[in-house]
Amino acid sequence: MDKAVTWHPELDPLFEREPALLDAVKTALYMHPARPAGGDGFVVASSGLEVRFEGGEEEIFLTDVFRLNGLDPLLLAFDVDGTLLSSQGYAARAFEEALVKHFGTAGDIGAFSWSGKLDPNIVRELLASGRVPPDEVERKLPAVLEDYEGILEATLPPGKVVLKEGVLETLERCKEFEDILCVLCTGNIPGGARVKLSRVDLNRYFPTGAFGSDGTARAQLPPIARRRAQRWWGLAIDPRKVFVIGDSPEDIKCARANGYWSVAVASGLHPREELETHRPDLLLDTLLKDEEKFWEFLKKAHAGNGGGEAGKPGS
Repeated sequence: MDKAVTWHPELDPLFEREPALLDAVKTALYMHPARPAGGDGFVVASSGLEVRFEGGEEEIFLTDVFRLNGLDPLLLAFDVDGTLLSSQGYAARAFEEALVKHFGTAGDIGAFSWSGKLDPNIVRELLASGRVPPDEVERKLPAVLEDYEGILEATLPPGKVVLKEGVLETLERCKEFEDILCVLCTGNIPGGARVKLSRVDLNRYFPTGAFGSDGTARAQLPPIARRRAQRWWGLAIDPRKVFVIGDSPEDIKCARANGYWSVAVASGLHPREELETHRPDLLLDTLLKDEEKFWEFLKKAHAGNGGGEAGKPGS
């Protein structure tokens, strides 16, 4: 292969079976223009070669197969609720309906604190308050979550999901650069996250990520998001250039637990003063109000100085 590109090795078996496909890809590669650096120091995105292969979260993803050697991306891992959008209570009502269907109770859902939690754990906690035996909860958990997704899909109107301030502008700006990658890092199960994002047309910005069904604790999610991003884009991602962006103390804690940068946004249920006590690496009022502060922080990390500490520890 041409030395100017990085090859995604997991595609070798495919091209061994289909040599004509490899020739076509090489031909397209030789016509692929160079991508210059922009004024911000990031690599400007182009409409160059893109070879796409469908797959699941642990398969070969929709993959940009060829990348310039030396591309050193930033990974932005976004929380959903409170950070990107608000579903205005519709998700809670869908949860309640699914729980009552299977257990006859939703526990003390009216007083429940949802922030920063994983969807499967939300079911467990609510039903613990409803005194449902744990073994029954675990047995019925897959069916409950499946029904929750279906109910949310059927009952969540597009006009009721509210985008948080500055989200669309931030994601559009990220798309301008080849070396800024966006993924999800959310306590939502995949179907729930995708339903919410679909109502405000945000799925197109997040090809992969980590979800509430991927672990039993929030801290397990960011490394999964990083691993899937590496597989999706066929790129190595320096753990010192991963940013967990969220609105809750749990987002800050899970970033710190993995040695990643934490960006807290006071756009959800937790006020700025509360988030500040957890000492995130960057604290924003909103992505719109503090837009330049956010981008200056990213530029410092891109240049090798993440804006706060002298070298973030890796995971």
